[in-house]
Amino acid sequence: MLSEELALALLGRENLTQFQMVLICLASGSIRGKTAAEVRWFAMKAGVRPAWSWDVSSVLGKARGRARRCANGWRLTPAGWHVVRSLAEEHLAVWGWGVVDGAGARL
Repeated sequence: MLSEELALALLGRENLTQFQMVLICLASGSIRGKTAAEVRWFAMKAGVRPAWSWDVSSVLGKARGRARRCANGWRLTPAGWHVVRSLAEEHLAVWGWGVVDGAGARL
């Protein structure tokens, strides 16, 4: 799970693709599945204005195994978590923060 604070900070970065932003939104908060509307809402909350028109299901449908549609919405796969973790580690390294690894650790 990605803390909401870190997800909001990541979404504020420049040069992220729509795909990367959608994965960050999926990783934020709880690990339960999220609907396309929830993904759009979180991105708009972070100030990503074009998110209102995103076709989240289409973006995730082309995710090449990084997200999976479940009964209660979309979820990241381990490959999707790897993408988000790489983005978070890069962001934290820029600010001089280390990443704590281990059970219960939150990025």
